[in-house]
Amino acid sequence: MAQPATSLVINLTTSPCDESIAFYKKAFGFQEMMSMPGPGGKIIHAELMLGDILIFVNDSFPEHSGGVKSPQELGGTTVVLNLNVANADEAFDQAIKAGAKSFMPVEDTFWGARYGQVIDPYGHYWALNQSVKTLTPEEMMANMRG
Repeated sequence: MAQPATSLVINLTTSPCDESIAFYKKAFGFQEMMSMPGPGGKIIHAELMLGDILIFVNDSFPEHSGGVKSPQELGGTTVVLNLNVANADEAFDQAIKAGAKSFMPVEDTFWGARYGQVIDPYGHYWALNQSVKTLTPEEMMANMRG
């Protein structure tokens, strides 16, 4: 797939990848563009799209990927995937119904959003962010202070 000169594509290592693809389709509405099976039925590369968002997913191959591990192998994750959505409450409910766990229920934030976080069954954290109003940094700081 041709990419713009400057873009960022997130690559998620999951296990089992075929199950995570089904989850991302059901929970967030991603469409599977392609998938390449590898040894032992593992997926070495798959591409998922949601609007103009492209993510790559693959099974864990730490011996061939510079030591990259899935969150299950790592015992956690170092990133939160922020997904801007039209309705955070609906997106949160859809993810929970698909099998995600609630980490932070959706709430109004000091920065002017409806925001919540879920953990997918494969250990990745997803923030569901709905922009409600645009605030200046000063307004955000005042809201944060209460």
